[in-house]
Amino acid sequence: MLSLSFSNIEYNSKQCQNYQAKVETKITMRSSSDEVLHWLNHNSFFSVVNRFQYYTGVDLLRLTKNDIRQICNGDDAISIRLHYQLNETIIQSLKILYITLTNSDIYSTIYLHTLTKRELGEKCFELSQQPQQKIFYIIL
Repeated sequence: MLSLSFSNIEYNSKQCQNYQAKVETKITMRSSSDEVLHWLNHNSFFSVVNRFQYYTGVDLLRLTKNDIRQICNGDDAISIRLHYQLNETIIQSLKILYITLTNSDIYSTIYLHTLTKRELGEKCFELSQQPQQKIFYIIL
């Protein structure tokens, strides 16, 4: 039987602000076209900024190596560097949950990317299938 307790919710605003500062320097699925342009300028892609003027984070992160090369008019130096920088960009999760067994000091981590009940249920089910994971608490 799976039992969840939401009574141990903790929120640290300083950690959240530090996290936000790090996220702003990366392209994520939720980045706006203005944030993409800022990122391109910040990372010295001046010669192709106008080509990505209307691209959002989702648009940019979905591009293949060949797509980027075509958009950059075959400029391999720029397109390869852009491709590698985009692929090292980590898509941040929207919520991170720390889960522990009752009366235990060992925590497991669940990364949620869509914030849906289904995703939470699937991740909790996966965790509950591990040995000795029957009752746990979630700390946000």
